[in-house]
Amino acid sequence: MNRYDTSAFQQIWKSTLGYPTVKIAVLDGPVDTTHPSLQDAQLSKLPTLVSSAPGVGRMSEHGTHITSVIFGQHDSEIRGIAPACNGIIAPIFSDDKARLSQLDLARAINQALDQGAHVINISGGELSAPDAAETILAEAVQACHKAGVLIVAAAGNDGCDCLHLPAALPAVLAVGALDIRGHPFDFSNWGETYQTNGILAPGEQILGAMPGGGSARKSGTSFATPIVTGLIGLMLSLQIQQGQSPNPYQIKEAILRTALSCASDTGKRCLTGRLDILEVYNTIVNQSEITVSETVSASSAQIGINMSNINPSESHTAEFDNSMGQPNSPIYPQATVLATQPENYAPPANTPQTLTDQNVPVGVLSASGMATPNGQPIPTYPGSQSTPTYPPAGMTNNIQGLQASSPETNQVVANVPAQFASTPMPQNYPTVNQVAPSAVAPSEGCGCDSSPSSLIYAIGVIGYDFATEARRDSFKQLMPVVNANNSAESFPDGNVPDGTIAIPANPYDARQMVNYLLGSPRGDGQAANGNPEEAASLIWTLNLELTPIYAIEPKGAFGYVVYKQMAEFLAGQILASNSNEYIERISLPGVLTGKTVRLFSGQVVPVIEPLNTRGMYAWNTNQLISSVMAAIAGDNNESGLGDAERGEVEYALRSFLQRIYYDLRNLGQTAQERALNYASANVFQFSDAMVDVLRNRQRVGGGTDMAVAMQLDSIAVEKSPFCRVDSDCWDVKITFFDPENDRRARRVLRYTIDVSDLMPVTIGQPRIWDIS
Repeated sequence: MNRYDTSAFQQIWKSTLGYPTVKIAVLDGPVDTTHPSLQDAQLSKLPTLVSSAPGVGRMSEHGTHITSVIFGQHDSEIRGIAPACNGIIAPIFSDDKARLSQLDLARAINQALDQGAHVINISGGELSAPDAAETILAEAVQACHKAGVLIVAAAGNDGCDCLHLPAALPAVLAVGALDIRGHPFDFSNWGETYQTNGILAPGEQILGAMPGGGSARKSGTSFATPIVTGLIGLMLSLQIQQGQSPNPYQIKEAILRTALSCASDTGKRCLTGRLDILEVYNTIVNQSEITVSETVSASSAQIGINMSNINPSESHTAEFDNSMGQPNSPIYPQATVLATQPENYAPPANTPQTLTDQNVPVGVLSASGMATPNGQPIPTYPGSQSTPTYPPAGMTNNIQGLQASSPETNQVVANVPAQFASTPMPQNYPTVNQVAPSAVAPSEGCGCDSSPSSLIYAIGVIGYDFATEARRDSFKQLMPVVNANNSAESFPDGNVPDGTIAIPANPYDARQMVNYLLGSPRGDGQAANGNPEEAASLIWTLNLELTPIYAIEPKGAFGYVVYKQMAEFLAGQILASNSNEYIERISLPGVLTGKTVRLFSGQVVPVIEPLNTRGMYAWNTNQLISSVMAAIAGDNNESGLGDAERGEVEYALRSFLQRIYYDLRNLGQTAQERALNYASANVFQFSDAMVDVLRNRQRVGGGTDMAVAMQLDSIAVEKSPFCRVDSDCWDVKITFFDPENDRRARRVLRYTIDVSDLMPVTIGQPRIWDIS
């Protein structure tokens, strides 16, 4: 006999159990897809930074539980909310490291977006202010909003008037937790943003699957979140059945609009209200007119958002006794922590779980407002910036991370099979493993290889890493001694001139590393041979500012050529900025291999494989602008640009490039990002049109030309309405405005880029028009 009223979902299940074309992505811990409740579910796994197979650790429990709440099959013990929907599993929390950076969360969101997800479930987050989101995470969320993909995230379990990321971002649907009486849980956060984008859902004693075949009940915002996600999956299925296009944001509005009020004494804790499942269902079935309110600023339709004053924040641990409802033992706030663990860190205790062996679906809210079980908060750990003891190539990694929660006393209903019982439980969760000797580890797949290779076209700078102390020390021993007064001067043969003081090599000095790889003048003025074969012993990285985003691993017949090219890029990066050969940026096309590598700092990054040097370009802004202006002017100054006008155009062009490089920086992973990056790296191709827009000539009186350079207003990337067969075409629209006359029409420069191949290509000619 069920202890909870499940009539609301049971009524919906008569109409639909989900639709196979509705894709729900779950960004959480590893998932045991062999669990009886998930064996027949339509699940595919994406290659992510978490390469470990599911075990019996807390994050495997967390991920398996969350997934079963949505996809559990109805002929099993765990009856999921939307068992017939298509699931995309993207592990982001591992059993030995229950946290990740905002950068890596953005990476996983982009992967889910690329795989066609309609809804993304994130039962995790970071205690933070809403404006503390790193730009790259904000951009990933905005890209989802632009594509009509809804992110559903846990509100956090800190029990305060505070917010968690990504739930605090306006485009996200935040989910708080209700107890079994239908009252807001004491630990459920109620920050200001949640008053407009937050909903309360059942979050107590939610039945879900455990790795190895068992089941358990958990409480918190983590486990309330998949109830809302599953409901959205069912409503999307109903929309398709009714011949409509699936619209997650319309369903979001229906959820917020139909929310039930709470008791008068709950105040802000109620958020927008309690989830009314049947009323949401009736709204969608009756096709009630719903106006989707704009949840983000006008610039959200663009790829780039400028988020200023981004500061790292620390996680907060809330305390709550699950059985008594009083502050007692720490629970896992669904927040994030840093990429490395403080030495004095003590893992929070888990919420006690009440056992049941009854065949009850995940917690639901009945028409009468009673909450059924489900919801376990996600943990927050105190975080601090992680700086590697030995920064690679003069670069540092200050990584902040996200984290999921998992109760410590999760009791399992069914017995764990013997093969799982022998697996040791992690003792000091979560801990960071020691750096493994091997640099690259293959990504663990689901055995179905259902995910296609992901194309990358990224912009950044080259760096290198050693992964281990042994590898670093081997370079230190092999590299020649250098002149103490000029570290760029080395003595490979050991012959040090009289009067010269020689010191051991420093492998972190990029100048010495370049000399060792490519060769450098000897002390006696004779030519020296380099050691290019040693380039393959380094972990080469592509960095955004000081943060590695990819490891680069060339292979095949052109691997040697690519390694040499990267060493030459590094040589250009260490030159003075006024040098003609100075390199400020490089472009790198490649394919994600599905493997990951752990750097010396402990950061894990995905591995990208450049197939050859095609598309690998290097430049600096000054040279690029000079080349563009020279191409426009020609030998005979055919453009007619005067000195004053030329200066204005150069200034506007520099502003455009700097905006792309810094304000719109990205991972080069989604189709939109690849199109944007290709546009910035190949501004030379549309230089004629660009300069024509920037010049902004206007006739005055008797025909005198007045040239006032227009300035960049916005950059948007939109799916092109027309495209070749088997291509992936995107329109890059750059809007400019007249800074001296806001009444003048803005000008739009549009050009189309096909990103279906490793090397993007422009299609057709750039077009220009005016808009009001």
